[in-house]
Amino acid sequence: MTKTPLSIGMLLRTNTALVFLCIISIGILFITFNPDDSFESSPSTSSVQIMETSSVPLSKKDGVLLPEAFRSMPLPETFESFVYQGEKTRHISTTCADMFDVIMIFPQQIDYRSDVLSARYNSALSCVIGETKMNEINMEGFGFQSGHTYYVVRASQGQEGLWHNPY
Repeated sequence: MTKTPLSIGMLLRTNTALVFLCIISIGILFITFNPDDSFESSPSTSSVQIMETSSVPLSKKDGVLLPEAFRSMPLPETFESFVYQGEKTRHISTTCADMFDVIMIFPQQIDYRSDVLSARYNSALSCVIGETKMNEINMEGFGFQSGHTYYVVRASQGQEGLWHNPY
C-alpha cells in the first residue's frame, strides 16, 4: 500500500476551512453570549436605568434614574408572600384591568420599587378586561432557592409604557 503525499494546496484548503469554521463558531459565541443570563444566588445589585428622554417623570436615586411612580407604590410587605419548597409550579390569580396582566416574583429581601430588574420571574400575559384567571407559573429554571421567601407583585400594563397599579 502506497501513501499518497498530501499536496500543499489540499493542506491550505483544509486549514482554511478549519480556520473559517473556528472564526464562525467564535462569532456565534460572541453574538449569543449574554452575561446577564445567569441566575446568581445572591441578590442583584443592578438598578433600572431609563433614558432621560422618557415621558415618564423620573427621579434620581444613587445616581440612577427611576420612574417617580415607583416611589409611591405599595411596600413589598403588602404583597402575598410564600416560602419556596421546591415545587415545580405555582398558581397565581390575576384580575385583568388593562391589555396585560403582569406577574413578578421577588426575593423577600429586595424592594421591587428600587430594583425591578431583580425579579426572579417576570411575565406579561394578555388578558380580557374584567376577567379573573388562575395562572400556572413554571417555577423551574428561574433561580428560586428552596426555603427562601418570595413575594408576588401583580400589576396591569397597556400596549405601551410601564406596568401600573400593583396589587
